[in-house]
Amino acid sequence: MKAFLSIIKYYPDTNREDSFSIGLIIPTIGNFPGEVKISQHRIHRINKAFGLKASMLLKNYFDAISIVDFTYEKLLYLSKYENGSIRFSEPKAVILTDNEHSFNDLYLKLVADKSEQKPHKPASAV
Repeated sequence: MKAFLSIIKYYPDTNREDSFSIGLIIPTIGNFPGEVKISQHRIHRINKAFGLKASMLLKNYFDAISIVDFTYEKLLYLSKYENGSIRFSEPKAVILTDNEHSFNDLYLKLVADKSEQKPHKPASAV
């Protein structure tokens, strides 16, 4: 299935162009309900590195994101006009073979913090 994905980026200092990938969105298309996942582990580590305290504003924003029905058009708009601490990349086309597994694989590759990734089993010696 053809879908689109947008990476949610966090800018701890909006005066600089340094950003961190903190989430992934695949918008609603047809019967596909779309998915959103945000890495709380990554946000915590970034804030700790910058000496920032947890923000209730960020928490509320992410809670709101998780219930919004994102469309391609809405993500395209946000990618162009949202320029605060939280920004969205322009939606890019991807092919999903299995909705849930493809989304999780993309999340692990593009966003997940090391603490979120499952330990890799070593190959057995022959």
